[in-house]
Amino acid sequence: MNLDSIRALGSKLRRSNGESLILDEWSIFHTYTSFLDVDDLDLYEVAAALVDNDFAPCILHRDGTTWFKSNGRVLSGETIYGIESGRTKINLVGKDFDNILNQLNDYAQESWYQSIQFRMNELIVFEDGFLTDYIRISVGLIKAFSEEKQVNYHLYLTIKLYRNGVIIVEYREISPQKKVHYTDFINSDLNLGMVGFESVEVPLAIVDLCAKAYHESTFKYSFLQRLKMIYIGKRHSIAVQDIKKSVKSGDFTFELAELINLDNNREKLSSIAQTIFSIIGYIASKPRQSLSYLCFGQKKLIKAGNFWSGRPYTFITDFQGQRKSSKENIDVFGESLGCIMGRSLIQIESNPKQYLSKDYRYFDDYSIFLSDSFSLCVWSKQGVDSHKEWNDSNNGSLIYGQQAINEFLEYGYMINRMLLQKVDDSKDLKAINQLRNQILDFKNYIKDAPRHGEIRELIDVSLEKYGVLELEARVNQRLDLRLDELSRLYNANNNSTNRLIAITFGLIASFSLSNRLIEPIWLYFNFPISDNQNMQNLVYTTFALSISVFLIALILMVNKYVVTKKG
Repeated sequence: MNLDSIRALGSKLRRSNGESLILDEWSIFHTYTSFLDVDDLDLYEVAAALVDNDFAPCILHRDGTTWFKSNGRVLSGETIYGIESGRTKINLVGKDFDNILNQLNDYAQESWYQSIQFRMNELIVFEDGFLTDYIRISVGLIKAFSEEKQVNYHLYLTIKLYRNGVIIVEYREISPQKKVHYTDFINSDLNLGMVGFESVEVPLAIVDLCAKAYHESTFKYSFLQRLKMIYIGKRHSIAVQDIKKSVKSGDFTFELAELINLDNNREKLSSIAQTIFSIIGYIASKPRQSLSYLCFGQKKLIKAGNFWSGRPYTFITDFQGQRKSSKENIDVFGESLGCIMGRSLIQIESNPKQYLSKDYRYFDDYSIFLSDSFSLCVWSKQGVDSHKEWNDSNNGSLIYGQQAINEFLEYGYMINRMLLQKVDDSKDLKAINQLRNQILDFKNYIKDAPRHGEIRELIDVSLEKYGVLELEARVNQRLDLRLDELSRLYNANNNSTNRLIAITFGLIASFSLSNRLIEPIWLYFNFPISDNQNMQNLVYTTFALSISVFLIALILMVNKYVVTKKG
């Protein structure tokens, strides 16, 4: 190797080391979206049932209605927003206008605050009148251990459930109290959805409810089997309490139990999400319990749709060498950011910067990069400094507004997927058209809901990258075929109806036929006549009916023969 080669290699190493991204603070929302096979949900009933089953310590509706549990009772109130001395003031008011905020304790109060922050940041980026009703369900901690990575992951689970059945499951992963090189970040955190876990500990209600949801939606049981299942269910609930353990994470302590995989496969974030979809559908069905279940069996339960998607929405808020402006960040750390967008380690010679999309933020406070699988938000120093007044330990003011946009995108993508399944499965034109109207509304909302043109462009480009335009084309093709099928069915039903009408009028006409045709013929041929006039009229009517039935049958047979020949 000559001197020039050594110098070139040294220059390459210095350049690579100088541009490596070392992360201090970041968050990833590992987001999984699907839908429940339902037309509409009563979100108020679902929220109260979830809290009652200890599935979530606190739930917040878009309209401010709040549910939580205190001393074993489900309480509901209204979250009130106000401005005082230039700052936002919030309160939780009960049905009798009494302050019930002091009854929120521990993680229930923290999750309530976080839900409010999400809601307020959502109102900053969107006009509220164009948003679909939803509830935000704050569940708590999930602890997952990967032997391959030798890491115990602490993930905070939140669920967003819309009135039409779209469901978004978010596992929030927060940066540990240590510096992380971008290569380790990609392998161990960004691609966490690909990692299998040897052990997963979840809130007790998930362990308890997942078994019931699985068995009662999969199997049909006899009376004696149902009696046995009730007994097993109670034993299972007791066993869950026996194996629970207290896990401290941050300022809070959570009661968790291990989620048992019946197939002995390693759990992944996607499989846990599908379990949650099933539980939410089970609770939303208002399943029969105890005596009613024993006597009548389980009713038809709401099931999750046939499709789900997963994306790791990523936010980098602090890192070593963070520059004042976002443009400087791109110039200095472009290769590292390109590897993150490519979700793999890319050699310098392959120009990893090519994987960076256009920066869809027009100001210098942060950058937004898009791909077909996720988005990346990278803050500049001046952007972080400009939010110091409002920011908290969870970096809510830096993250929640953009994540609200991500949730809006997930919703728009999934309602198109819902329509695709409904077109295939539904025999009801009304249900299909109802969902089509929702999609048309969403298309209008893209133009009207965002408060800024920049957000509107971001949503348009994101949906295009997610393949929504292609999905719409597929839906339209399927819809044309399905409408033809349904039209043929309706025409066939109409033909049957017309035949019935013809038969009815033919039978009615037979009474006139008996007087105008049968009676004169009878008299002409001097057939025997009964002394009882009513009896004789009945004979005339019987012959007339017989002739009518014969002619109608003959016409239907000829019509069927002609249709078959043409077919």
